[in-house]
Amino acid sequence: MKIAVIGATGMIGHHTAKAVLEKGHELVVLRRKTSNLKRISDLNYIDRIIDFNNSSSIAGGLQDIDAVIHCGAYYPTEPRHWKEEVIVANNQMEIFYDACKMVHLKKIVYLGAAIALPKSLDGEPGTEKLIYESRPK
Repeated sequence: MKIAVIGATGMIGHHTAKAVLEKGHELVVLRRKTSNLKRISDLNYIDRIIDFNNSSSIAGGLQDIDAVIHCGAYYPTEPRHWKEEVIVANNQMEIFYDACKMVHLKKIVYLGAAIALPKSLDGEPGTEKLIYESRPK
């Protein structure tokens, strides 16, 4: 299968991309023009640059793909109220799913990481009610 991985330059995405190759699949990395490629320099992949805010651009990157694994779910980069963060995250998710519909892609995995939530000061698990007081590190 030809499998696209979004977020391959991140921690979860890099491990996912390696697993795709280890299982004998062809790897296509969909990434931003500004992505740091150092983390994936050890991988054999087809490189496609896309605009994550444009469903047509993503759809172009998904041409001739059998499956996509999206490991680059929204991560807040500036402090905002959690309700605003949810709106931004949902918009990005909808753009991605619209692109998948445009190319009739049926095998889709969309994931994120708990690191997208701020740490709870009392040591309890993070929830969507927590907000960042400053830029996430």
